[in-house]
Order: sequence, then structure tokens, then C-alpha cells
Amino acid sequence: MPNYGWYLTQLSTFVYVPIFAVLSGTGAMQHAKPGLLFKFAMMGVFDGLSGTLMVLGGVHTSGTMQVLLSQAVIPTTIILSYFLLRKRYHILQQAGAGIIVVGIVLAKAMSGSSADSGNQVVFNVIFFCAVIPNAASSVFKEVAFKRFDGDLDVYVLQFWVSVFQVVTNFLMMPIYTLPMLGPQQVPLERMPALMTGGSRCLFLLEDQVKMNCGVADEHVCDHCATAWMPVLGHLIFNILCVIFAVLVIKHSSAALSFLITTLRMPLAALAFSSPAVMGAEAVPAGPQDVF
Repeated sequence: MPNYGWYLTQLSTFVYVPIFAVLSGTGAMQHAKPGLLFKFAMMGVFDGLSGTLMVLGGVHTSGTMQVLLSQAVIPTTIILSYFLLRKRYHILQQAGAGIIVVGIVLAKAMSGSSADSGNQVVFNVIFFCAVIPNAASSVFKEVAFKRFDGDLDVYVLQFWVSVFQVVTNFLMMPIYTLPMLGPQQVPLERMPALMTGGSRCLFLLEDQVKMNCGVADEHVCDHCATAWMPVLGHLIFNILCVIFAVLVIKHSSAALSFLITTLRMPLAALAFSSPAVMGAEAVPAGPQDVF
């Protein structure tokens, strides 16, 4: 559904609310206490802000560079854990975080002109800034679990975080109208039409874009008959990823949850360079990717 990117972005957040509401049951209302709700609200705001910055920065940040910059969340989480949780890390852990930072800097410096064609420094910095609220949200989750008097249910936490994230995304809708977004810009007056068109395409399998499409400088034609399959797959794996990440935070730490995600970096780099996956948008792997 390439014509409904904004709609899918909102859907992938909104769909969490009813799913986690069912999974949490009556526990969601039982934990609706002011102090805890404030923590949930902070997590939701951080997650919403992180997603918005990623959208803004991703306009002129290549896919491979996005994966690379996302690894900065590990040293950022370690720093926030030190100040907010008073955690102490072994010298090897600190060295590992430093290596990640150096690797990002060297990879950016080593990127050639072909790689830079999809990158602009200002947008790279904006995308990089997205890791700060992302890390803050995870550290706040760890704080909620560690300082809760009892066993805080993962589904309850994620339900309330999703509610506040949806509200944050709604308040940030005007950001999507900024001209700097280029082809991803969505004027406010078009948002209702995209919601309707995207829903009809996804749930009713009705093609909305059928004319003046499929050629150079035109929109991609809709193929709604099979659009639901990759969307459903994305939503299922995304929800599982969220649940497993929060479980790791609950039973271990926020830093470990992000450390595990480094395993996806080489796989993502290969995916972004594969024509079979990315088609014409594939980015050839360069020396910085091997590094």
C-alpha cells in the first residue's frame, strides 16, 4: 500500500489499543492510578515523539543509515540508566557503547557519493535525535517495573502506553504537513480521504488509485487484493516484537533489550541491498556496511 504510508503509520499504532485492551483485561482499569498513569503518559509521549522524528529524519536518510543510526540507542540507554536508575556498568560495557558511537561516525565518514545520495546531514541528525526519546521510553518502562509494588502486567503497561501514544500522534499530525517531508507530506485536508481510501483498500480490497498511475512521476497503482497480507504480517511481527522487548525490560533491563536488537543490523543491511526485497529502491552495500 505505497499510496497510504501515512495511514499505515497511524494504523500500526492505533491497532495496539484494542489488542492490548483484550490482553490486559480488567487489569487495565485496576492500575489506572494517577502516579502510574503519569509514567505511562511519559512513555507514550516519548514513543510518539520518537516515531515523528524518525518520519522527519527518514525523508533524507537512507535505509542502511537508518539502521546504523538506530544503534545509538544503546549508549543513549546506558547514559540515561546511569542518571535515572543509578546503574553502574562494567568498563567493557562502556567500551562497547563507545565503539558503537565511533562506528557510526566512521561509517558516515566512509560513505561514498552513491550512499550519500540518499542522505543529508540535517535529516541524519534529526533521525539520530529520535533515539533519545526512544531510549527514555524504555528506561521509564524499566523504572515502572522495578519500582512497582507488585507484579506489573506487561499488557497493562503496553495498553496505556499505546493509548497515550495514539493521543501524541494525533496532536503531532500538523507536522506531517511540513513541506520538508517532500513526497511524504500530507496536507490536513487530505488526511480524511487517506483514512477512507486506506481503509477501503485494506479491509474491502477495493483499488482506489487506478488511473493516471504506474508510470514515471505518477503514483503507484493500487493492488489492494493482496495488500492485506504484508500489512497483517507487519502488524503481527511488530506486536510480538513489542511484547518481547517489554518482557526483556521487565525481567532484565532496557539496555539489554536494545543490545539484542543489534542482531538485526546485518540482516537489515542485507535486506536494504537486496533487489529481491527492495526492488528498484535497493541500495548497494558499500564498505561502511561491511564495517
